[in-house]
Amino acid sequence: MTRANLVALVAFAGLLVWVFTLKPEVRTGFQEKVLGVFSKVQNAGDKVREAVIPDDEPKRPYDEIAEENAALRLQNAQLEIQSQELDRLLTENSRFRELLDFEQGSVFSLIPSKIIGRETPTWWNTVVINRGYRQNVSVDSPVVTDAGLVGKTILVEANSSVVVLLTDERCRVGAKIAGSKEQGIATGARGATKLSPDLRLRFLSKDADPSPGTKVYTSNAGGLFPSGIAIGEVKEFQKLDLYGEALLRPAVDFGEITYVFVIERQNPPPISDASGSEERVGAVTASDDL
Repeated sequence: MTRANLVALVAFAGLLVWVFTLKPEVRTGFQEKVLGVFSKVQNAGDKVREAVIPDDEPKRPYDEIAEENAALRLQNAQLEIQSQELDRLLTENSRFRELLDFEQGSVFSLIPSKIIGRETPTWWNTVVINRGYRQNVSVDSPVVTDAGLVGKTILVEANSSVVVLLTDERCRVGAKIAGSKEQGIATGARGATKLSPDLRLRFLSKDADPSPGTKVYTSNAGGLFPSGIAIGEVKEFQKLDLYGEALLRPAVDFGEITYVFVIERQNPPPISDASGSEERVGAVTASDDL
């Protein structure tokens, strides 16, 4: 306690003692004067309140106020939904522009496609797209996005196709490490269940030792995938008994892909559709080539 506060406390205590020593009639008069001062302060406060909230303002029932608040909350929720939908549409429009730019600037003949089927048990293995041999899709056609390689078609029907993803161990891709002569086979990991599964680049030399972040691209080994399509980047390198192996972070976000492009194969072998007529498409089952 400061000296000033102590002095004030002693003065107040002395004042109380002095008041109680007064004669009853004097003490009563003193109390009336004090109450008169407080009454004036209270009246001034009431006048301020009346100036802000006039007394003649009609009093609204509680039910009416509660109903208005509920309506305002509903309106606010609707506006929030509309705002979120607008943000979604703007994001989707921006994405469409990116895909259009990629398609127009590509050196390949691309078939725009949308993923229409994907099941949880095979989430990292296969997807179904809405393009088939009637749209010039053939088996073993590479599937890409503007970010990189997605996989390849393994089953083609009239208006749909099944795509095996790069995250599936059945999809094997000849790959090369940027800035070096190192080449290997990129494939998915068996039983991948992660939110974003990694890839493995096998059969590298034991002395490869690429730095984390080094880019990896398709190498056209086997002739199926064109060279130079992004596969991913190195996370870490391991020396095994017979060869080196790199763990890769995929270039494509396989958990979020919706729109893809099929690279149209040149002069694929014809097959017969259900009616027996021959059409310019590939085989109905995938090959074992890379």
